[in-house]
Amino acid sequence: MRPPSTAPYCGDEDLWPHEVAGDQPAHGAWECRACQRAFSLRLLGLLRPEGVVR
Repeated sequence: MRPPSTAPYCGDEDLWPHEVAGDQPAHGAWECRACQRAFSLRLLGLLRPEGVVR
């Protein structure tokens, strides 16, 4: 997964992988050093285009 381009709260681009205990980045976790918030991203799945029937 690509890193996000901006923080969802403040819109700043100063993003870094969020590290938890043991200096290991948590999967999908990011921190914004501008607004001092940590957040995570997760892919839920793919959407089926409108009108496609299977």
